[in-house]
Amino acid sequence: SEPCQNGGRCVVTWNDFHCSCPANFTGKFCEERVWCESDPCPEATTCIDVPAGYVCLANATFNSSAAIEFTTNTSVTRTLGSLLMDFRTRDEDAVLLRAMEEVDSLQIAIKNSSLLVDIRSGNSIEGVSFLSQNAVTDGAWHTISLSMEEPSALSSRWVAHLDGSINMTLQGNAGNLDFLKNNALIVLAENFTGCLGQVKIGGIYLPFTSHLSYPQPEQFQQSSRRTIQLGCTGADVCASSPCSNAGTCRDLFNSFSCACSAGWEGLLCESNIDDCQSSPCVHGNCTDRLADFQCECFRGYIGKKCDINVDDCVRHQCQNGATCIDGVYGYSCKCPAQYSGPRCEWPFPPEQCGKNFTCLNGGKCTTETWGANCTCKPGFTGRNCQININKCDPNPCQNGGTCQDSENKFKCLCSASYTGERCDINKGTPGAFFPSPLIEVAVPVACGSVLLLSIGLIFMILTARKRRQSEGTYSPSQQEVAGARLEMDSVLKVPPEERLI
Repeated sequence: SEPCQNGGRCVVTWNDFHCSCPANFTGKFCEERVWCESDPCPEATTCIDVPAGYVCLANATFNSSAAIEFTTNTSVTRTLGSLLMDFRTRDEDAVLLRAMEEVDSLQIAIKNSSLLVDIRSGNSIEGVSFLSQNAVTDGAWHTISLSMEEPSALSSRWVAHLDGSINMTLQGNAGNLDFLKNNALIVLAENFTGCLGQVKIGGIYLPFTSHLSYPQPEQFQQSSRRTIQLGCTGADVCASSPCSNAGTCRDLFNSFSCACSAGWEGLLCESNIDDCQSSPCVHGNCTDRLADFQCECFRGYIGKKCDINVDDCVRHQCQNGATCIDGVYGYSCKCPAQYSGPRCEWPFPPEQCGKNFTCLNGGKCTTETWGANCTCKPGFTGRNCQININKCDPNPCQNGGTCQDSENKFKCLCSASYTGERCDINKGTPGAFFPSPLIEVAVPVACGSVLLLSIGLIFMILTARKRRQSEGTYSPSQQEVAGARLEMDSVLKVPPEERLI
């Protein structure tokens, strides 16, 4: 006979068989229907397969309006030894779930922002209670899971699991939740503003979708007829862009927080963080910047935080094998036994003028605190003025000139083509004939003056001649000329110049 049901195909294996089922059936004989394959749930809900049926799940939003109520149908046969609930709220006090049947009761509530669990059932008088240490009203999703340690016992300890924490065994004992099978009324979201997600009692879902008919025998069904707002939505708290200075608004369900950009703080990122508050400048004054600070270091310190002492011994001037000791904006010299002074430049014991110390080359000796010292004449240096300062080093003479050093001066011996104090004048240039700038100006001026004088003199001579030629226009006859000449010759001898006229 054909063992596979619902269109399943039997596949024979070694001494056995298995059924290859259609997509919407499962089980060894394809006897179990996979309801969600046919997509039976309305939009915005999720189909979950359960034994012998399915359920359509969705989160729901509540706004302090009337609660919703559930009861079991008469076909629930399993032991109700567990509970799971997802919730999200900012309410400090509200009832998430409550149920009562005579002396048995169940309550999950929020009290002063903490989660409260209270179970009183079975033959236990004390019951089980739990109050979370941490607040659960931060607008984030939270999950509470409760289960009996011994589900088959009339009374047992219960284990709680809140938001991924380790299992916590609760104080007291209580029985299972089978009293809910007796048509007890289960109330959800009483005076509650927020969202509820999955709610399961004994593994059976309490769905928020509107009055769907499910095939499975074991169900919790809505007894109230109000419409539930599916999905979890809160007020659009970020619509007004409440965060300042490029802060990012985070929607926390009917509230918000601001993730501030670097350098800002405050509820709305309105305050510039004082980066100098922690006194980061070790040896300096701090100036606050946006998301930064700047240190103005005291003398002798460097670095971002002025925490690095400058090594003043890098360029120390300690002499005679002395040891440099770094300080703050300075250094000191640790002298060998035979030297003293700020730089260990003085012999010890101190030398004295005329006794054990002499200045050379005309230097003047004076006795000071650290001993005798020389004031050298120009051109000499050294401890005893013994060094003639070489004016030829470096060579001041140009164009191959040879430098001759002498006392406090030098002389350049120039090659044949150059002249000047530093052999810097080429004899082939006009400047070579007039080495002095004064001469270069005076010679052209003198030549110009002579030229002008000559022109003036020639002009005066020509003017005088012209004047003499133009005086009188009378022309005598030959006889008058001869007579006059005889008379004049006898009276006055004409000068040579006059004869020329």
